[in-house]
Amino acid sequence: MPDSKEAPPARLLTERKSLIRDALPNSSLARTLQFEGAQPRGILETLREVDQRFRLAFDHAPIGMALVARDGRFLQVNPSYCDLVGYTGEELRALNFQAITHPDDVDQDVDHAHRLLAGEIDRYSMEKRYLHKRGHVVWVLLHVSVVLADDGQPLYFVSQVKDITERKRSDVERDRLHAEVSSAHAQLEGLSRRLVHLQEEERRTISRELHDEVGQILTGLKMMIETGERLGATMDPRPLKESVGQLIERVHDLSLNLRPPMLDDLGLVPTLLWHFERYRAHTGISVHFHHLDVSERLAAGTEIAAFRIVQESLTNVARHAGVQDVAVQLGREGDCLRLCVEDTGRGFDSSALGNSACGLTGMRERALLAGGTFAVDSRPGSGTRVTAELPITGMLEVL
Repeated sequence: MPDSKEAPPARLLTERKSLIRDALPNSSLARTLQFEGAQPRGILETLREVDQRFRLAFDHAPIGMALVARDGRFLQVNPSYCDLVGYTGEELRALNFQAITHPDDVDQDVDHAHRLLAGEIDRYSMEKRYLHKRGHVVWVLLHVSVVLADDGQPLYFVSQVKDITERKRSDVERDRLHAEVSSAHAQLEGLSRRLVHLQEEERRTISRELHDEVGQILTGLKMMIETGERLGATMDPRPLKESVGQLIERVHDLSLNLRPPMLDDLGLVPTLLWHFERYRAHTGISVHFHHLDVSERLAAGTEIAAFRIVQESLTNVARHAGVQDVAVQLGREGDCLRLCVEDTGRGFDSSALGNSACGLTGMRERALLAGGTFAVDSRPGSGTRVTAELPITGMLEVL
């Protein structure tokens, strides 16, 4: 910044007026100077008055103001600017604006300054970040103009900065909330798709059971009745009674498989024990069951999801593993229920097998719908381990 002892008074007066018009274009001081410019007053007297008014306006401005050399060095800063960045005026005059600007904003700021010096633009504005002396980031809205000499050469910059940190925080919070809402919407859509898919899987299973089991028994009954009618003889009721008994048993089993009533009445562990006995009676496979810290009732969604995953895993063991026993572990770990079904049977390449095989999709979807996780680890000849972790609270009851 030029020194008043070295520069002619007329030049200083012009310079000060230019500075005030650039920095405070709408102020009463600028309007007064425009009027006074036409008055026949002494240059030195006017200069002193203008300088005094400028310093008052500069020092008491509610926003940060700085006079900055062409190379970026601070020449003069007001108290508001010092408060904004945490440095004293003396400390700032030993720095340049690049030193307190966030590294990601320096290039853009310097590029604008170069264009301003080159006369390509007459001012610029930008949002940028200062690095406060205490280390935190301060967001500001920066306005920069340039003071020109009589010959049109740039002398120094006039910078005005307004703290917009709170506004930026509000913007960030708004964007975060918007992202959360969008994510929740996407999750809800995914949840709906999974639920529909799982319902279709359940319907397919029920349809297969009705066709393969109940349908065959009913077809046999129909053939027995038709045969007796053709022969015209008295029918032996014993085969009919036997078939009806099988039909009742299959319908009863199908009902239990859909939703064991004791799961609602007694809870997960007693229902699993009952299921393991039925499983051994039907398949000849023994279940070694170990459970820890699950004596109390759990949320209904947790119990049904856990039961279904164990049930389907055991069905896969009976169909594919070729073993005489299987291990089931159930335990509480923090806020999660962890279950594991493990056999030492044939196994398979779990990395190559699609999720749709062996009922894996149904088990995986149940765990995901319940807010948990699901994994399968298997290798040919090394058995299979199915694990799932389900949150104990806040469960969604699924089928």
